[in-house]
Amino acid sequence: MISKIFKRYLIFCGIVVNLAFLYSVYSFSHTLISGQSVPGVFFKTASKLAGHSSTRSLADVLMKVGNTLDTPVYYWKPFDRKQWPSVGPDYDNTPVTGTEPKKRVYVADSKSLLKAIRYAKPGTTIVVADGEYEIQSKRFPTSNEVPSKYNPIVFKAEHPGKVKLLMTSLEGFYINRPYWTITGFKFIGQCSNQNSCEHALHVVGEAQHVQIVNNEFVDFNAAIKVNKNVGVYPDDGKVLYNYFYFTKPRDTRYSVTPINIDHANNWLVSHNIIRNFIKTGGNKISYGVFMKGGANNGVIENNLVVCNSTQHRYAGSSIGISAGGGGMEDRRGGVTYQTNQLIIRNNIVFHCSDVGIYLNAGKDTLVNNNTLYNTTGIDVRFSDSSAMIFNNIFSGHLRIRDDAKVIAKSGNLIYPRGFFTNKEQLNSVFLSPETGNFSIVDDKLDLTKKALPYPMRPNDSVVDFCGDTVHSKEKFVGAFQNRAGCFYPSN
Repeated sequence: MISKIFKRYLIFCGIVVNLAFLYSVYSFSHTLISGQSVPGVFFKTASKLAGHSSTRSLADVLMKVGNTLDTPVYYWKPFDRKQWPSVGPDYDNTPVTGTEPKKRVYVADSKSLLKAIRYAKPGTTIVVADGEYEIQSKRFPTSNEVPSKYNPIVFKAEHPGKVKLLMTSLEGFYINRPYWTITGFKFIGQCSNQNSCEHALHVVGEAQHVQIVNNEFVDFNAAIKVNKNVGVYPDDGKVLYNYFYFTKPRDTRYSVTPINIDHANNWLVSHNIIRNFIKTGGNKISYGVFMKGGANNGVIENNLVVCNSTQHRYAGSSIGISAGGGGMEDRRGGVTYQTNQLIIRNNIVFHCSDVGIYLNAGKDTLVNNNTLYNTTGIDVRFSDSSAMIFNNIFSGHLRIRDDAKVIAKSGNLIYPRGFFTNKEQLNSVFLSPETGNFSIVDDKLDLTKKALPYPMRPNDSVVDFCGDTVHSKEKFVGAFQNRAGCFYPSN
């Protein structure tokens, strides 16, 4: 009896191993035909196998082979956000967020803080004194009162950057009313179990016109989560000049996406720094920012997205910016697309193990003037995806698959990776792209020659990544117009 069970076990193991091997051969050949480099194919195949315990050992072997062939590119010095003067929080010069009520409530301890946000009245500014605040609960409900444009509720640090909110909650501050502004804080997740610390801010339902400006978010799986509530949608929000990062990879089965916007229309995500969102648990797929769930008319612009600023390569897929993310069944209005008329422009995305920009059922998406480095390029996927792709500079390739459509593409500068070595050809174009200095040093490269006039909507006001005004007939490739860029050397 025991021998029969043992034989069946060996047969079962043999079937699993052979299936994994055949899948690896298929995946390898399919990916190679699509134009990726040989090391890139090993990494891609390993990432697919790494999510299953039965094939993880084979994934490790493929990763080792890929590393042997690969020409490594990584961020070889500590990340310094001072190098990036045009993005992230500016605690000395706080961005203007509109009307700030003169009526003020001052708080200086955790209990008073939670009470103030729970019972805040429209037309109130809640001012939090400098210091550290330990706040613990599953969630922190905010006021049920209904603010308005001219009587908002502003929740702010007395001195920007000097207030730390130390949180062990699952979903953080729960906002279900319009016209809240949150500014000047350092939200720090301190959960020992990384399946907790899901959100710092959960924006739902009636929370239209919410502004999240000039903050830091540390160690939250999806620091900002936006979604519908009982058929009501939190439209017209803004996420501006924030800094999102993780101190170590996230070993969690839940989504790792610092800015996660579902269902909501007209959101603006601009001038943020998003980095080190590596997911080592679950499916090992992570995103810097995405919109999905039938969202319309969003804008993702002028952000710095660094998937990995360490010197370590991790299994799995880190993706910079996405329309649609990994997909979502629950979509606003029962539509088939994930996003509609999303604009992705003037972003710098680099050091991602997968694509820099991924369109998953993104209808009529405009992707223009982005700079992507050390990613596998741009991926347009599924029949509901239709894209206009203009004036981008990136390495890797533009992939159009699973019946997706590219309506127009022009003005792009695409540099294939080295076929056998995965060598990054953009190294000769930029000053020090490994550490984020994208000043153009290739004297032969004309940023205007093949570029189309910058695509702009009527009455659109646009600045490039470096903060220079873009005019409607301006012609340039990449995220900024000035060849020197705006990159301060790290001290």
